[in-house]
Amino acid sequence: MDRIGEGILILVLTLSVAAAQDKGGDKSDSPAEQYQALLKEFNEAARVSYLEAKSDDERNEAIARIDKLSPRFLELAATNPMDPIALDALVQVVNLEMYLQFNTAHAGRGKDSLEGKAIAILLRDHIRSDKLGAACRRMSYGFSKECETFLRTVLEMNPHRDV
Repeated sequence: MDRIGEGILILVLTLSVAAAQDKGGDKSDSPAEQYQALLKEFNEAARVSYLEAKSDDERNEAIARIDKLSPRFLELAATNPMDPIALDALVQVVNLEMYLQFNTAHAGRGKDSLEGKAIAILLRDHIRSDKLGAACRRMSYGFSKECETFLRTVLEMNPHRDV
């Protein structure tokens, strides 16, 4: 009987670990793998919210999933500030926040703007990066003061003509 109990315990632990890995909960994943997992979550939720939702409840549930991704991208960037993926994660925060503002009935975050926090980190840590082109393109659609400040600062301080 003890062997059966041990077998069940091992099975439960194995399934728990597998479930955590499927949800991106495995902290041993590289920052790039964590980023890709978050991006996959966004793409799935966005697909449901636009194409597959058959009711407002389904659409709202997908938007709520998207709403929870920005803090996770911001945390990924904050946890791995020197990793090249940090810049991509910060740009994704801006993308997600703008997506919520312009494509949904999301009320916004007001003074707790994650878009503003991501932009501040981009300005502080990545202003001279040659990979800011995507961020500039995205922020050219933004109406916030932070977007304008970002674009003006990049124009002034970034040495890469392409950016």
